[in-house]
This record gives sequence, C-alpha cells and structure tokens, in this order.
Amino acid sequence: MDDIRITESQFDALRELMNIGVGKGAAILNTMLSCHIKLHVPEIRIITPDDFYRQFSPVQPAGAGLSSVNLSFKGVFSGDVNLVFSTGSAVKLVKALTNEDSEAADIDSIQAGTLTEVGNIVLNSVMGTFSNILKIDLHYSVPVFGEGNVSSLFSLRRLNEMPVI
Repeated sequence: MDDIRITESQFDALRELMNIGVGKGAAILNTMLSCHIKLHVPEIRIITPDDFYRQFSPVQPAGAGLSSVNLSFKGVFSGDVNLVFSTGSAVKLVKALTNEDSEAADIDSIQAGTLTEVGNIVLNSVMGTFSNILKIDLHYSVPVFGEGNVSSLFSLRRLNEMPVI
C-alpha cells in the first residue's frame, strides 16, 4: 500500500471532526451517567496497516492484553474505527462505571457489555459527526468487543470478514 498523504489543512479538518465527535460522545456519557466525563482526542496518525503492526506490536509488553471495541463502516469511504484500552485500564473504567468490586484481569460478560456500549457511544458519535458534517451516508456494523494482543485484535482478515449493515 502506498503512503497515505493528506495536506495540513485536511489533517486539521480531520482533527476538528474528531474533536467534535469525541465531545458529542462525552456529552452523551455525561447525560447517561449523571456525572462529568472528560474525553480527550487521542493522537491522530494516518498510517498503513503494515506500519500499524510495525509500530504497535513491539510496544506491547509480553503478557499485556488489550481490550478493544471495533466498529466497521462502508460507504463513500470504508474502514474500521477502534476504541482501545489496556485490559487493566478497561477493568478500572468498568469498575468506575458500574461500581463493581471485581479485580479480575479477565473481562466478564457484564464488563464486555459495558465497554461495548461505551465504545458504541464514542465511536458512533465520532463517525456520526463525520457523516453529518460531510453529508455522506455510511453503513455500520454492530460494534464488536475483543481482547488480545495487537495481532489478534487487528487481524486484517478478521476485520474484513465482519458484516456491515
């Protein structure tokens, strides 16, 4: 795959769309939870899948897991967006949201469901912002929760097999 190149103004527009979408996601979570949730826009990089694996696989410590919510989309452009946490951070987030006392390293079905809903809210807020501001139709898959390492979570074959509705 060739390098993906965009202009600085296109990158600034992308960053602004992300800011708006993340802000909308935070507002929805604030309302649902009746408490202040502050989300920050993560660092934005546009890279190829091969570069992604080269950059992120070596950074993950041995035995460290990741929790991810994936949302696939198709339309004028297509792809996948992911909300990714270290498994430890995911457990802390779920504990804070549900007041659960579980210290288990594994995410049980209630925790997986909670993270899936948080991911659904944030990812749909971001993608809805793109769709609405750009006035384009995008069709989304059902969000999918997963745990594992970089390779297992972001297998291109697995992502490409996800149904998009």
